[in-house]
Amino acid sequence: MKTVYLLRHAKSDWADPYQIDKDRVLADRGVNDAALLGSYVKRNNINPNIIYCSTAQRCKQTLSLMNLCSDKGKKDIIYDDDLYGCHASFLLNILFHQDKRIDSILLVNHEPTLSDLVSLLVPRNKILRTDYQKYNTCGFSILKYKANDWSNINQESLASFEFVIPKNL
Repeated sequence: MKTVYLLRHAKSDWADPYQIDKDRVLADRGVNDAALLGSYVKRNNINPNIIYCSTAQRCKQTLSLMNLCSDKGKKDIIYDDDLYGCHASFLLNILFHQDKRIDSILLVNHEPTLSDLVSLLVPRNKILRTDYQKYNTCGFSILKYKANDWSNINQESLASFEFVIPKNL
C-alpha cells in the first residue's frame, strides 16, 4: 500500500499588494487553520515518510504549524524551488520515482497544481463521494493505493480518497 498526502498551503495574507508572491505569509485565519489541521493529523497518526514542500513562505509556514515532525522522529523534508509554480506532471514525476521502501509521501503545494494532480490520480466517482469541489486553502487529501511500487499508482489502483478541510473539523 502506498499513501500520498496532498496539502495546499493555508490562507495567505494579502495586506501588502506589492509583496512578492513567494514571500507571502499566512493570514491569521491561515495560522489557525494550519494548527487545526495539525491536530487532525496528530489524532489520526498521519506520519508521512518523506515530505516535499514548495519554498513559498506560506507553504513552509503551513507545514511548520502542522508539527508533522515534532514527535515522530526526524523526517526527510525536501524544500524545492521547482515546486513553486510547477505543473502536476512535475509532482507525478516525484511520486513515480520514489524508492519502493517509502510507503507514504506528503506534497505541500499550490493551486491549480493540486487540483490537476487530483484529477489525474482520482477517478471522478470517488471524488464525488467526498467534500472535494475545489482544492481549498489548507485542504488535505489522503490517497491510498493498492500498489507495491510508486510507478504503479494510478486511478485504477486507488483504494481510497479522503479530502479534509479545517472548516469541517
